[in-house]
Amino acid sequence: MANTAWEIWKARCRNVFENIKPNTVDTIRSIQLLNESTGKKMLQIQTQDAMIVHNTSISWIPPASPYQSFCCDASFKIVNSIKYVGWGLIHRDFAGNFIHVRCEHANGVLSAAEAKFRGLLEALNVAEELGAQFASFEIDARLVIQAVNENTLSTTWENHSIISDIKHKLTMHPNWTCKYISRKNNLPADKLAKHARIHEVTKMWFDYPPSFIAGAIFEDMANVVISTFN
Repeated sequence: MANTAWEIWKARCRNVFENIKPNTVDTIRSIQLLNESTGKKMLQIQTQDAMIVHNTSISWIPPASPYQSFCCDASFKIVNSIKYVGWGLIHRDFAGNFIHVRCEHANGVLSAAEAKFRGLLEALNVAEELGAQFASFEIDARLVIQAVNENTLSTTWENHSIISDIKHKLTMHPNWTCKYISRKNNLPADKLAKHARIHEVTKMWFDYPPSFIAGAIFEDMANVVISTFN
């Protein structure tokens, strides 16, 4: 309706100010073209809006049965030339159920990248201690995942020995995998790592997650869709 009124108004203006007689056929064609162009634009906007809603609604997805999930992260900060590091680990089953979480404060780490690699190595050590046969290790660091899963050393030489240790452990456990997840979907592990760094604590929780990450974990559980490994 708005497009029709606009084209009729333009035709009347041309008649009044330019002495150009309105042509009904041309006016109808102009209305059709305007409707078509604005319709495509509206569809594009709606599609973009739908994509934004979809992207913001994505939540953590657990691994397929019988895999267990080990979401890990590291927090690194330099304050007055002193390096503070914390690691966080979220351990859940394929249904998203809480098994246990732990955080650890550490010293002697030189960089944020090293902290991430060591955080993954710590997660592997924990899974080994627990005797996990099927394990999915998840971390929000693409550099770490690329270095571990690909035959490349795209990081500084200081981390090469850690990468070799990680790859060795993965070779010893053929049903272990490492994958990247977004920072948003790794929020509980991120909070645990920061908690360990800020408060300089090392602690484990087996019965119930700590209050500062409980809400995020239970929200993940509410959104879980269980899949089976074939």
